[in-house]
Amino acid sequence: MNRSGSLCAAVMLLISTTAFSGNNMAGKLSIECGGGYAAQISSVNGEVGSALYYASGGSAIIRVNYHVKNSWGVFFQCDNQYSYFLDADYFGALNKADGQKYKYGMVNYWFDSSSQNLSNFTLGAFYRWEKDNIAVQPRIGAGIGLPGTLNINYRRILKDGSGSMEYIYIHAPMLEDDDYLLESSAVYVTDNLFQLTASVQLIYKPFKHLYIFMEPGLTWSPGKVTLVKESCGSKILNDPSNWAEAVGMPSNNQTWEKDEDSKKLTTFKQNFGTFISLNFGIGFTF
Repeated sequence: MNRSGSLCAAVMLLISTTAFSGNNMAGKLSIECGGGYAAQISSVNGEVGSALYYASGGSAIIRVNYHVKNSWGVFFQCDNQYSYFLDADYFGALNKADGQKYKYGMVNYWFDSSSQNLSNFTLGAFYRWEKDNIAVQPRIGAGIGLPGTLNINYRRILKDGSGSMEYIYIHAPMLEDDDYLLESSAVYVTDNLFQLTASVQLIYKPFKHLYIFMEPGLTWSPGKVTLVKESCGSKILNDPSNWAEAVGMPSNNQTWEKDEDSKKLTTFKQNFGTFISLNFGIGFTF
């Protein structure tokens, strides 16, 4: 190889080894904040199995990064993800999990959706590829998630109309106390969940100390939350005591009410679900 060819090869090697190095980030600190869209995929338990349902919502994130080396670093973040699921989506999944034999209705008619939220505290590491003003940072982390309470009231009756109405209330375990005011204040005990997170951060740096980013991510909860199922039977509210009332009341004008004496409590475990998010934000490098 002639001298000019050797020089060209050396230049190409230098370019290939420094193309993603960018500015030296070793020892620098960066702070990020952002938010965006989140979707939750979870499951509901029923009489014959479980079924998946989908919910959408949002997310917010605050994160501190320390660049140990130019190409990699560690981070700590606090984030919150929440989702709203419509009763139609939830009961569609519950119908499958129950064997598709019931009709469902809400106890509180103002309710048409419910929410779940997850607050996370995560430690992790990232790797950085950078070229000019653009960088890519895959991230992995683990931490603790604090799930919000899940409260759902509904009623159901067999599709063929036989049997009586059943009232069901599902919630997180309530703190036991003799104070009669405690129940009205809704003091619940929730499980702390181990979380695994993964994301890929796409960065554009228009200024020396400021950058913007887009970040698709995944938060997986391998553990389960503890829930309590309260179920009550029912009785007909309009139960005529004499034949005249019976003749005057149409047979389909039956109104059900809870039979509190038949209440049963069942504790069970259920998957909290997986959050998929797409965040946008801004960061500052110091």
